[in-house]
Amino acid sequence: MILSKTVGYALRALIYLVSYQKEKKPIGIKEIAEGLEVPRPYLSKIMQELSKRDVIGSLKGPNGGFLTNENTLQTNILKIVEILDGLGSFQSCILGLNKCDNANPCPVHDELIVHRESLLETLRNKKIIDLRQEFEENGKVLIN
Repeated sequence: MILSKTVGYALRALIYLVSYQKEKKPIGIKEIAEGLEVPRPYLSKIMQELSKRDVIGSLKGPNGGFLTNENTLQTNILKIVEILDGLGSFQSCILGLNKCDNANPCPVHDELIVHRESLLETLRNKKIIDLRQEFEENGKVLIN
């Protein structure tokens, strides 16, 4: 499974937020979208959903924007996937069969289940703070 563009934008925006937020001052959606070179209306909807689910905070008004909260750094990638895309793709058959499980496997079930579980474990264990640290340690940039 490849993560959706929505999840990719969300993760990049969260890393941006925790990396560039100074003194708990909110960062406006315009700044985040321009900094990441992503569409502002699309990113705005993503950030609103993350705020609604308490992954980040938000403040309205002329000095408003998005900011980290006590949950932001400890949120794992799987939670972001679950919020934005759901976990259905991790539970469905890759061939689209209605009945595919350990008792009735499709031709690729046994091979893929191992990779699926490994991916789920990685997404469950990797937190926003880990992503930010890896970007900082490796000198990577968020912009395409």
